[in-house]
Amino acid sequence: MQKTTWEELPVEERGLPNGWQNMSPEARLAAWEAYHGGGWRGLLIGTWVLFPDGAQRERDPNGTLMPPPADEEERLRLVLQYCEEQQRRARDAFINLKERLTHQVNGNVRQQQGIAIPPDETELERLHNLRRHAATWATEVAEARERLLAAKPDWKVKQEALAAEYKQKNEAFLDRLNAIRL
Repeated sequence: MQKTTWEELPVEERGLPNGWQNMSPEARLAAWEAYHGGGWRGLLIGTWVLFPDGAQRERDPNGTLMPPPADEEERLRLVLQYCEEQQRRARDAFINLKERLTHQVNGNVRQQQGIAIPPDETELERLHNLRRHAATWATEVAEARERLLAAKPDWKVKQEALAAEYKQKNEAFLDRLNAIRL
């Protein structure tokens, strides 16, 4: 995924663009969005617009503008959420187009006169493009998960492994407990 202006800066220089306070609300919002990847890269999720570097803003243009979290693990969690949402949208667009084309062609085949015009070949190319787009985002999701896992401190990884082990032991104990009947 292409880095945003914010991600390319050294950590100590990350913050708000110069002259931030002297801008009109519209100019401030445009500058903030450009700084975090551009408004076209923001995804509306609920009432928040999420950006590829983990920055967020409220849907309301006059609302809160939140830079990416300082905690790298939390920032990577938001980046993963962004990638997963992009993947879901790409997958949904592929499925919707394929279902629409399948329904249209099935209707054409069943038509008695056989004069129904088939979909244009560009629709198949569009379907292939959507499949490639979804595959690209699947790769981005996998990479984001790896980065998130690598960012976790060792103590947290050990704690989660221990919690998973205890959960498995508790479930096994519960199964044995439920097997004992009167």
